[in-house]
Amino acid sequence: GVVQGLALICSLLGAVLVCRPSFIFPSDAEEVPMHAYLMALGAGFSRACVYLTVRKAPEVHSLWFTVITMCTTATTWWVLAQAEIMADYTLDVFVDSPHITAAWCAVLGGLVYIATAAISKGSQYCPAGVTATVSTGTSMVSGY
Repeated sequence: GVVQGLALICSLLGAVLVCRPSFIFPSDAEEVPMHAYLMALGAGFSRACVYLTVRKAPEVHSLWFTVITMCTTATTWWVLAQAEIMADYTLDVFVDSPHITAAWCAVLGGLVYIATAAISKGSQYCPAGVTATVSTGTSMVSGY
């Protein structure tokens, strides 16, 4: 309803104010490309879609959501690397040191699997707002 729409607008406005994009707040700092802001908004929107989808389908096993999320994420990053949207994400490292790359991919893949499985299962048991708040807070704390 109206309250949810107002909450969405406030959330998006808050996200814009927190990230202080240079096209609204001019500064002498290094220019951040517009696609970085769009990707951040897309990430938040995608995460919200995962929370709501899992919540609305409690009869589906959470591992299915985990596998689908991981496959979608891997495909998205592969497409972004191929499109050269971000210059620092090339696939040359796979050729230069395949064993180290495979080890890091295994470690990160395992951590992402655990995190995604926890989000999926938590979203089935908890209301979407609680899941989003706890997940976002945990991500912010562990990011530092």
